[in-house]
Amino acid sequence: MKYILILLSLTSFSSDNESLLKKVKEVNLFTLGSCNHQRFPQPHWKNISNMNPDLMLLMGDNVYSDFLSFQSLEQDYQMLLNNVNFKKLKSKVPFIATWDDHDYAGNNQGHNYPQKRESKELFLKFAGEPTYSNRTLTPGIYTSYDFGEGEKSVRFILLDLRSFRNSTELGYKDLLGEAQWEWLEQQLITTKAKMNFIVSSTSIFSRPGKTKKNEKWIDYPRSFKRLMHLVQKHDPSGVFFLSGDRHFGLIHSYVYKTRKYHEFISSGLTHGAKTTTYFLRKEYGPLAYAGRNFGSIKINWGSEPMIMLKIHSSTDGSVQAKRAYKLLDNRFYPVTGNNEPVLTR
Repeated sequence: MKYILILLSLTSFSSDNESLLKKVKEVNLFTLGSCNHQRFPQPHWKNISNMNPDLMLLMGDNVYSDFLSFQSLEQDYQMLLNNVNFKKLKSKVPFIATWDDHDYAGNNQGHNYPQKRESKELFLKFAGEPTYSNRTLTPGIYTSYDFGEGEKSVRFILLDLRSFRNSTELGYKDLLGEAQWEWLEQQLITTKAKMNFIVSSTSIFSRPGKTKKNEKWIDYPRSFKRLMHLVQKHDPSGVFFLSGDRHFGLIHSYVYKTRKYHEFISSGLTHGAKTTTYFLRKEYGPLAYAGRNFGSIKINWGSEPMIMLKIHSSTDGSVQAKRAYKLLDNRFYPVTGNNEPVLTR
Protein backbone atom coordinates (compact mmCIF):
# COMPACT_ATOMS: atom_id res chain seq x y z
CA MET A 1 0.00 0.00 0.00
CA LYS A 2 2.90 2.34 0.68
CA TYR A 3 4.05 2.20 -2.94
CA ILE A 4 0.52 2.68 -4.30
CA LEU A 5 0.06 5.86 -2.29
CA ILE A 6 3.40 7.23 -3.44
CA LEU A 7 2.65 6.55 -7.09
CA LEU A 8 -0.76 8.18 -6.90
CA SER A 9 0.80 11.27 -5.32
CA LEU A 10 3.19 11.84 -8.22
CA THR A 11 2.57 14.71 -10.57
CA SER A 12 3.04 14.30 -14.31
CA PHE A 13 6.72 15.12 -14.41
CA SER A 14 6.94 16.12 -18.05
CA SER A 15 3.43 16.60 -19.41
CA ASP A 16 4.59 18.97 -22.16
CA ASN A 17 7.07 16.46 -23.64
CA GLU A 18 4.45 14.58 -25.66
CA SER A 19 3.22 17.72 -27.39
CA LEU A 20 6.80 18.79 -28.18
CA LEU A 21 7.57 15.39 -29.69
CA LYS A 22 4.55 15.67 -31.99
CA LYS A 23 5.95 18.94 -33.36
CA VAL A 24 9.20 17.31 -34.53
CA LYS A 25 8.68 16.90 -38.27
CA GLU A 26 12.33 16.42 -39.20
CA VAL A 27 15.50 15.70 -37.22
CA ASN A 28 18.52 17.71 -38.35
CA LEU A 29 20.37 17.88 -35.02
CA PHE A 30 20.02 15.86 -31.84
CA THR A 31 22.06 15.55 -28.68
CA LEU A 32 22.71 12.45 -26.60
CA GLY A 33 24.10 11.61 -23.20
CA SER A 34 23.95 9.35 -20.16
CA CYS A 35 25.08 9.11 -16.53
CA ASN A 36 23.69 12.28 -14.99
CA HIS A 37 23.89 12.66 -11.20
CA GLN A 38 21.17 15.03 -10.09
CA ARG A 39 23.25 16.21 -7.11
CA PHE A 40 26.32 17.14 -9.17
CA PRO A 41 26.86 20.37 -11.16
CA GLN A 42 25.04 20.14 -14.52
CA PRO A 43 26.26 22.89 -16.87
CA HIS A 44 25.60 20.66 -19.87
CA TRP A 45 21.87 21.43 -19.93
CA LYS A 46 22.58 25.08 -20.72
CA ASN A 47 25.22 24.11 -23.30
CA ILE A 48 22.77 21.76 -25.00
CA SER A 49 20.06 24.41 -24.97
CA ASN A 50 22.40 26.88 -26.70
CA MET A 51 22.73 24.43 -29.60
CA ASN A 52 18.94 24.43 -30.23
CA PRO A 53 18.68 20.72 -31.11
CA ASP A 54 15.50 19.21 -32.50
CA LEU A 55 15.64 16.37 -30.00
CA MET A 56 17.49 15.15 -26.92
CA LEU A 57 18.26 11.47 -26.31
CA LEU A 58 18.84 10.27 -22.72
CA MET A 59 20.43 6.81 -22.64
CA GLY A 60 20.21 5.75 -19.01
CA ASP A 61 21.36 6.59 -15.49
CA ASN A 62 19.40 9.77 -16.01
CA VAL A 63 19.48 10.09 -12.22
CA TYR A 64 21.46 8.17 -9.64
CA SER A 65 19.10 6.67 -7.11
CA ASP A 66 20.31 3.39 -5.62
CA PHE A 67 17.36 3.76 -3.36
CA LEU A 68 15.88 2.14 -0.30
CA SER A 69 12.38 3.53 -0.90
CA PHE A 70 10.52 4.69 -3.96
CA GLN A 71 10.01 8.04 -2.35
CA SER A 72 13.74 8.74 -2.79
CA LEU A 73 13.61 7.85 -6.49
CA GLU A 74 10.66 10.20 -6.86
CA GLN A 75 12.64 12.93 -5.12
CA ASP A 76 15.71 12.32 -7.30
CA TYR A 77 13.69 12.65 -10.51
CA GLN A 78 12.08 15.77 -9.11
CA MET A 79 15.50 17.21 -8.23
CA LEU A 80 16.53 16.87 -11.87
CA LEU A 81 13.27 18.35 -13.10
CA ASN A 82 13.69 21.28 -10.72
CA ASN A 83 17.14 22.06 -12.11
CA VAL A 84 16.73 25.52 -13.66
CA ASN A 85 18.68 24.77 -16.82
CA PHE A 86 17.07 21.37 -17.37
CA LYS A 87 13.66 22.92 -16.87
CA LYS A 88 14.40 25.59 -19.49
CA LEU A 89 15.79 23.01 -21.89
CA LYS A 90 12.86 20.61 -21.72
CA SER A 91 10.40 23.48 -22.13
CA LYS A 92 11.59 23.88 -25.74
CA VAL A 93 13.38 20.62 -26.67
CA PRO A 94 11.61 17.24 -26.43
CA PHE A 95 13.47 14.21 -25.11
CA ILE A 96 13.26 10.46 -25.52
CA ALA A 97 14.82 8.16 -22.95
CA THR A 98 15.66 4.69 -21.76
CA TRP A 99 17.09 3.66 -18.40
CA ASP A 100 20.06 1.82 -16.92
CA ASP A 101 20.79 0.31 -13.53
CA HIS A 102 21.00 3.46 -11.37
CA ASP A 103 17.60 4.80 -12.43
CA TYR A 104 16.11 1.30 -12.54
CA ALA A 105 17.07 -0.19 -9.20
CA GLY A 106 20.74 -0.36 -8.24
CA ASN A 107 24.13 -1.34 -9.53
CA ASN A 108 23.90 -4.20 -12.08
CA GLN A 109 20.29 -5.08 -11.23
CA GLY A 110 18.27 -7.10 -13.70
CA HIS A 111 15.05 -9.07 -14.21
CA ASN A 112 14.82 -10.39 -10.65
CA TYR A 113 14.51 -6.94 -9.06
CA PRO A 114 11.28 -7.26 -7.04
CA GLN A 115 10.06 -3.65 -7.37
CA LYS A 116 10.62 -3.17 -11.09
CA ARG A 117 6.92 -2.43 -11.71
CA GLU A 118 7.04 0.54 -9.35
CA SER A 119 10.33 1.68 -10.83
CA LYS A 120 8.80 1.58 -14.32
CA GLU A 121 5.85 3.72 -13.19
CA LEU A 122 8.21 6.40 -11.92
CA PHE A 123 10.31 6.33 -15.09
CA LEU A 124 7.27 6.67 -17.35
CA LYS A 125 6.06 9.66 -15.36
CA PHE A 126 9.48 11.26 -15.62
CA ALA A 127 9.45 10.69 -19.39
CA GLY A 128 5.95 12.15 -19.69
CA GLU A 129 4.72 8.93 -21.26
CA PRO A 130 1.01 9.09 -22.20
CA THR A 131 -1.26 6.49 -20.62
CA TYR A 132 -2.08 4.98 -24.03
CA SER A 133 1.58 4.39 -24.91
CA ASN A 134 2.71 0.87 -25.83
CA ARG A 135 5.26 1.24 -23.05
CA THR A 136 2.47 1.04 -20.50
CA LEU A 137 1.32 -2.30 -21.95
CA THR A 138 4.61 -4.20 -21.95
CA PRO A 139 6.59 -5.46 -18.94
CA GLY A 140 9.63 -3.37 -19.94
CA ILE A 141 10.21 0.08 -21.40
CA TYR A 142 11.57 -0.78 -24.87
CA THR A 143 10.07 1.39 -27.61
CA SER A 144 10.78 3.15 -30.91
CA TYR A 145 10.23 6.62 -32.34
CA ASP A 146 9.90 7.63 -35.98
CA PHE A 147 10.55 11.16 -37.23
CA GLY A 148 10.50 12.59 -40.74
CA GLU A 149 9.37 11.06 -44.00
CA GLY A 150 10.88 9.33 -47.01
CA GLU A 151 14.51 10.21 -47.65
CA LYS A 152 14.58 12.34 -44.47
CA SER A 153 13.27 9.75 -42.02
CA VAL A 154 14.83 8.48 -38.79
CA ARG A 155 13.90 5.65 -36.44
CA PHE A 156 15.25 5.46 -32.88
CA ILE A 157 15.04 1.92 -31.45
CA LEU A 158 15.38 2.18 -27.66
CA LEU A 159 16.29 -1.10 -25.96
CA ASP A 160 15.58 -2.03 -22.34
CA LEU A 161 18.65 -3.77 -20.91
CA ARG A 162 17.34 -4.02 -17.34
CA SER A 163 13.85 -5.51 -17.11
CA PHE A 164 14.80 -8.87 -18.65
CA ARG A 165 18.55 -9.11 -18.00
CA ASN A 166 19.13 -12.69 -16.88
CA SER A 167 22.49 -14.05 -15.78
CA THR A 168 21.61 -17.35 -14.16
CA GLU A 169 18.25 -19.01 -14.73
CA LEU A 170 18.34 -19.83 -18.46
CA GLY A 171 21.61 -21.72 -18.44
CA TYR A 172 23.06 -18.86 -20.48
CA LYS A 173 23.16 -15.10 -20.05
CA ASP A 174 20.56 -13.04 -21.89
CA LEU A 175 20.05 -9.28 -22.07
CA LEU A 176 16.70 -8.65 -23.72
CA GLY A 177 14.27 -11.47 -22.99
CA GLU A 178 12.33 -13.35 -25.68
CA ALA A 179 9.45 -10.86 -26.02
CA GLN A 180 11.87 -7.98 -26.57
CA TRP A 181 13.94 -10.01 -29.04
CA GLU A 182 10.82 -10.66 -31.12
CA TRP A 183 9.85 -6.98 -30.92
CA LEU A 184 13.35 -5.90 -31.99
CA GLU A 185 13.24 -8.17 -35.03
CA GLN A 186 9.92 -6.63 -36.05
CA GLN A 187 11.44 -3.16 -35.69
CA LEU A 188 14.23 -4.14 -38.07
CA ILE A 189 11.82 -5.78 -40.53
CA THR A 190 9.22 -3.01 -40.65
CA THR A 191 11.39 0.11 -40.58
CA LYS A 192 11.27 2.30 -43.67
CA ALA A 193 13.57 4.91 -42.14
CA LYS A 194 16.64 6.13 -44.01
CA MET A 195 18.61 6.07 -40.76
CA ASN A 196 18.09 3.63 -37.89
CA PHE A 197 19.74 4.41 -34.57
CA ILE A 198 19.81 1.43 -32.18
CA VAL A 199 20.06 2.76 -28.64
CA SER A 200 21.59 0.64 -25.86
CA SER A 201 22.20 1.84 -22.31
CA THR A 202 25.42 -0.19 -22.21
CA SER A 203 28.17 -0.39 -24.82
CA ILE A 204 27.86 -2.94 -27.59
CA PHE A 205 31.42 -3.06 -28.95
CA SER A 206 33.78 -1.66 -26.30
CA ARG A 207 36.25 -3.93 -24.55
CA PRO A 208 35.84 -4.78 -20.86
CA GLY A 209 38.88 -2.87 -19.56
CA LYS A 210 40.58 -3.80 -16.30
CA THR A 211 37.39 -4.69 -14.42
CA LYS A 212 34.52 -6.94 -15.46
CA LYS A 213 31.16 -5.92 -14.05
CA ASN A 214 28.85 -7.67 -16.53
CA GLU A 215 27.82 -4.30 -17.88
CA LYS A 216 28.64 -4.68 -21.56
CA TRP A 217 27.37 -6.79 -24.43
CA ILE A 218 30.77 -8.52 -24.56
CA ASP A 219 29.81 -10.19 -21.25
CA TYR A 220 26.70 -11.66 -22.94
CA PRO A 221 28.18 -13.36 -26.03
CA ARG A 222 25.00 -15.20 -27.01
CA SER A 223 22.99 -11.97 -26.91
CA PHE A 224 25.68 -10.12 -28.84
CA LYS A 225 25.70 -12.70 -31.62
CA ARG A 226 21.91 -12.71 -31.77
CA LEU A 227 21.80 -8.91 -32.03
CA MET A 228 24.35 -8.78 -34.83
CA HIS A 229 22.68 -11.68 -36.63
CA LEU A 230 19.35 -9.84 -36.66
CA VAL A 231 20.92 -6.64 -37.94
CA GLN A 232 22.78 -8.46 -40.71
CA LYS A 233 19.80 -10.64 -41.62
CA HIS A 234 17.36 -7.76 -42.12
CA ASP A 235 19.95 -5.14 -43.06
CA PRO A 236 17.92 -1.95 -42.49
CA SER A 237 19.16 1.29 -43.98
CA GLY A 238 21.67 3.41 -42.08
CA VAL A 239 22.23 1.40 -38.90
CA PHE A 240 24.26 3.22 -36.23
CA PHE A 241 24.62 2.14 -32.58
CA LEU A 242 24.33 4.69 -29.74
CA SER A 243 25.20 3.81 -26.14
CA GLY A 244 26.21 5.11 -22.71
CA ASP A 245 27.34 3.79 -19.32
CA ARG A 246 31.14 3.76 -19.71
CA HIS A 247 31.90 7.26 -18.30
CA PHE A 248 33.81 8.34 -21.39
CA GLY A 249 32.99 9.46 -24.90
CA LEU A 250 34.11 7.32 -27.85
CA ILE A 251 33.47 7.06 -31.58
CA HIS A 252 34.61 3.69 -32.90
CA SER A 253 33.80 0.75 -35.17
CA TYR A 254 33.70 -3.05 -35.07
CA VAL A 255 33.99 -5.58 -37.86
CA TYR A 256 31.45 -8.39 -37.64
CA LYS A 257 31.68 -11.04 -40.37
CA THR A 258 33.51 -8.71 -42.77
CA ARG A 259 31.08 -5.80 -42.33
CA LYS A 260 32.00 -2.71 -40.32
CA TYR A 261 29.49 -1.30 -37.82
CA HIS A 262 29.80 1.97 -35.92
CA GLU A 263 29.07 2.99 -32.33
CA PHE A 264 28.94 6.33 -30.54
CA ILE A 265 29.39 6.07 -26.76
CA SER A 266 28.26 9.23 -24.95
CA SER A 267 28.92 9.03 -21.21
CA GLY A 268 28.90 10.60 -18.71
CA LEU A 269 27.23 13.94 -18.34
CA THR A 270 28.45 14.35 -14.75
CA HIS A 271 31.01 11.53 -14.57
CA GLY A 272 34.48 11.38 -16.11
CA ALA A 273 36.52 8.26 -16.68
CA LYS A 274 38.96 7.07 -14.03
CA THR A 275 41.83 7.86 -16.32
CA THR A 276 42.99 10.72 -18.53
CA THR A 277 42.12 11.38 -22.14
CA TYR A 278 45.76 10.69 -23.01
CA PHE A 279 45.68 7.12 -21.67
CA LEU A 280 42.15 6.51 -22.94
CA ARG A 281 43.26 7.48 -26.44
CA LYS A 282 46.28 5.17 -26.17
CA GLU A 283 43.82 2.32 -25.62
CA TYR A 284 40.98 3.31 -27.95
CA GLY A 285 42.39 5.81 -30.44
CA PRO A 286 42.04 9.56 -31.08
CA LEU A 287 38.24 9.69 -30.98
CA ALA A 288 38.00 9.19 -27.22
CA TYR A 289 37.49 11.68 -24.41
CA ALA A 290 37.74 10.95 -20.68
CA GLY A 291 36.15 14.13 -19.32
CA ARG A 292 32.51 14.82 -18.56
CA ASN A 293 30.74 14.99 -21.89
CA PHE A 294 27.66 14.90 -24.05
CA GLY A 295 27.30 14.09 -27.75
CA SER A 296 25.65 15.64 -30.77
CA ILE A 297 24.76 14.28 -34.21
CA LYS A 298 24.04 16.68 -37.05
CA ILE A 299 22.33 15.24 -40.12
CA ASN A 300 22.84 16.70 -43.57
CA TRP A 301 19.95 15.48 -45.73
CA GLY A 302 21.55 15.79 -49.16
CA SER A 303 21.57 13.47 -52.16
CA GLU A 304 24.31 11.63 -50.25
CA PRO A 305 23.26 12.07 -46.61
CA MET A 306 25.98 12.66 -44.03
CA ILE A 307 26.13 12.78 -40.27
CA MET A 308 28.64 14.62 -38.09
CA LEU A 309 29.27 13.14 -34.64
CA LYS A 310 30.79 15.37 -31.96
CA ILE A 311 31.89 14.77 -28.37
CA HIS A 312 31.41 17.95 -26.34
CA SER A 313 32.78 18.92 -22.95
CA SER A 314 29.94 19.13 -20.44
CA THR A 315 31.67 22.11 -18.83
CA ASP A 316 31.62 24.56 -21.75
CA GLY A 317 30.23 22.66 -24.72
CA SER A 318 33.54 22.73 -26.61
CA VAL A 319 34.17 19.99 -29.17
CA GLN A 320 36.73 17.40 -28.01
CA ALA A 321 36.46 14.93 -30.89
CA LYS A 322 34.42 14.62 -34.06
CA ARG A 323 33.86 12.26 -36.96
CA ALA A 324 31.80 12.45 -40.16
CA TYR A 325 30.06 9.55 -41.90
CA LYS A 326 28.34 9.40 -45.27
CA LEU A 327 25.41 7.15 -46.15
CA LEU A 328 26.01 5.26 -49.39
CA ASP A 329 23.87 2.33 -50.54
CA ASN A 330 22.12 2.45 -47.15
CA ARG A 331 25.34 1.93 -45.15
CA PHE A 332 27.47 4.38 -43.21
CA TYR A 333 31.10 4.89 -44.21
CA PRO A 334 33.55 7.12 -42.35
CA VAL A 335 34.72 10.21 -44.20
CA THR A 336 38.51 10.22 -44.45
CA GLY A 337 40.27 12.39 -41.93
CA ASN A 338 40.51 11.10 -38.38
CA ASN A 339 41.96 7.68 -37.63
CA GLU A 340 38.93 5.73 -36.55
CA PRO A 341 39.62 2.85 -34.13
CA VAL A 342 38.30 -0.53 -35.31
CA LEU A 343 37.85 -3.21 -32.67
CA THR A 344 38.05 -6.97 -32.96
CA ARG A 345 37.23 -9.59 -30.37
